[in-house]
Amino acid sequence: MRKYEIYKFILLAWIGLTFIPSLGATTYYVNSVTGLDTWPGTLAQPWRTIANGVNTLGGTFGVYQAGDAILFNSGQTFNGSIALGSWNCKNGTSVNPITLGSYGTGRATISSGNTLALQVIELGGFHVTNLNFIGTSLVNNVDSSDLTPKN
Repeated sequence: MRKYEIYKFILLAWIGLTFIPSLGATTYYVNSVTGLDTWPGTLAQPWRTIANGVNTLGGTFGVYQAGDAILFNSGQTFNGSIALGSWNCKNGTSVNPITLGSYGTGRATISSGNTLALQVIELGGFHVTNLNFIGTSLVNNVDSSDLTPKN
């Protein structure tokens, strides 16, 4: 009977460590047509821009957490550069990454002009999926070991 209790404890601990951190995860939405940057970034009240919504306001208490997602409305173009780092994010994990992506059908486009479209600085556990990035800036010396682009 004691052996059963140990296995039960290990199983419950594994479930807790694997799934509980994502319970507090939040999905933030950005819509360049109907959004307002003073709104909370929910599906019903999305942010409008990268600069004032995504980069400035951040997630809960101004900091994106492991498991959070920032989703841009598909088919829309968002001007500017996404800048995420230790000032507005906590590290994601392989199980609960911070995710940038699109919602709806198709892909959203991040148009950065002559600046970097995406800057992820000193973060781990970060995924980028289903987004188009356009601009003229090039990046050198990139260590992408903790960045997982998926298209």
